Amino acid sequence: MAEDMIKCPKCGAENKISDAFCAECGEKLTAETQEESKSCNVISSLGSITLTDDYVVQYFSKAGFEEYTCIFLKDISSIKRGYRSNPALLVLGIITILLAFTCSRQFGGEFFMWSLIIGIILIIIFFITRKNKLIISAHDGSKILRIVEGSSKTKEFVNEIIEAKRKVEYK
Repeated sequence: MAEDMIKCPKCGAENKISDAFCAECGEKLTAETQEESKSCNVISSLGSITLTDDYVVQYFSKAGFEEYTCIFLKDISSIKRGYRSNPALLVLGIITILLAFTCSRQFGGEFFMWSLIIGIILIIIFFITRKNKLIISAHDGSKILRIVEGSSKTKEFVNEIIEAKRKVEYK
């Protein structure tokens, strides 16, 4: 299980909760620092990703161990939204529809009808199976990747991250 981490009040670096001094700047980590670090306010969450007032963290299980990726808001370099799907379905659907129109004179109306139906079904399957992808990257190269269902939820969560990042930058 991942050890609890605390944030240094001077430089913002993550340290093990058992550390007496910050590994980055040498600042003494007091009991107040540890309590402050534990009492972050959760602003929002999207599946396994949680947004607090200081950082974004993604929890996941791997081979029976719980692990997490944590990115402080001030360290976020980019937030990208996209889609994950199988483009072969779309390409095959379009090709099938084009074949229906170009070969309909040679093979007759039944070929046209079935080719058109199959092409439309392939395109519909492409859009039904499409999922939203959210990638949050930090300056140090660490990333949080999440595949989610709802587009509006993802957009709302990204806007909350951007707003929280602005608040941290203007503190």
